[in-house]
This record gives sequence, C-alpha cells and structure tokens, in this order.
Amino acid sequence: MPAPAGSVIYLPRGSRHTFRNAGTTPSRHWVLTNPSGFDEFYRGAAEIFAGGGAPDVQKLGALAAKHGYEFLQR
Repeated sequence: MPAPAGSVIYLPRGSRHTFRNAGTTPSRHWVLTNPSGFDEFYRGAAEIFAGGGAPDVQKLGALAAKHGYEFLQR
C-alpha cells in the first residue's frame, strides 16, 4: 500500500509488514510502539548498518531475535 508523505499507518501487534523508500530522495519514518523498547532494536541496527555496504545479516538476525522480531523471506 503506498503511503504518501504525511500518512499514518496503524498495524496491530504481530502484523507482518515491510517498508521501503520507493523514491530517489532520502526518507524518514516515525515509529510509535507499545510497549517501549523498539528504540533499542533501532540503536543496534544503526551500529550494524554504520559500516556502509551490505549489513551483516547474521548480526542483524541475532539482533532481531534478541528483541523478539523475525525477518521473513519474500
């Protein structure tokens, strides 16, 4: 589902989802979660992606598992 700038998307807990920037300019998104703690996942992911290039998928998978998330194949 395309979500133009300024859109609000609600996902119930446990929803499988994905997101991507389909444009050519950098994008940002704002995530509100309950309960708290998702910021710790983002902090760890930022460290994994900081090196540039392709991320270490094993480290990313371990980080996701630590926080109770999983990456699904498309």
